Parts: sequence; structure tokens; C-alpha cells
Amino acid sequence: MLREALLVVVLCVLGPALSCKYWCKIPDSTSYKCCDDNHPYYTNKVPPNHDPHDGRCPEEEEQVCKSSGIFLAIKKAKVAKTSGTVQLVSGEGKQQPNCASDGYCSQEQKCCPSKCARKHICMLSLNKTGNHEDED
Repeated sequence: MLREALLVVVLCVLGPALSCKYWCKIPDSTSYKCCDDNHPYYTNKVPPNHDPHDGRCPEEEEQVCKSSGIFLAIKKAKVAKTSGTVQLVSGEGKQQPNCASDGYCSQEQKCCPSKCARKHICMLSLNKTGNHEDED
């Protein structure tokens, strides 16, 4: 009887955690909450698939945080290309919604860790050499 009571208590405590597929960081906190559909901390719908998109995420060391967006730090100037930086995200990083997989992002984006947002957000995808996909 004691074993059955303990099992019921464990299931009551862990039940919600076991049923959650995706966890998201609560803004301005170190805690995580379930971010499945209809959860108050997550407003995006769970996508129909979570297939990875082409390209790669920019490394956190490559990200430059500005109030107008997150930019790719260009390591060296390239001949016959305009100078400057590539904007990975428009707007302040911390204001961007969380993502749990590439399925939450548009096709030209990937769900990437961001040092600016301190969470995973959708960012412009880079090709394997580090350039934006359209620059080939």
C-alpha cells in the first residue's frame, strides 16, 4: 500500500514534466517552463515538423549584439563584395521569441543559441563557410 501511495505521489509531481516535449527559458529568469501549445510562456504553435533547415547557426563568438539587431562579425573583408556586416536578427535579441527547433523558424533561418538573447532564437542561416546563403 505504501509503495502504491508513493507511486501516485511521484506521478502527480512528475506527470506534467513527463508530458512536456519542449522547454523554454522564462524571460528575465533562470527557470524553464513547458513551452508546448497553449502554455502561457510560449505563444508560438508547435510546428508540424522539426526538420533541420540548410546551413549552420552563427557561432556565439560571431554574434555582435546591438539594439537594432544581432549582426555577424565579419572576420576579413572580401574582394568584390560590399563591406559591412550581415544582420542575423532584426530588433533586440532579448525581445525575440524562443524556438525549440528549426521548425519554428522560416526556411532561411535556423533555431540557434544567442549570446545576445540568452536563449535559442531564429537567426539567419549561414552556409558552411560562414556566409549568408544568398551570397554564393
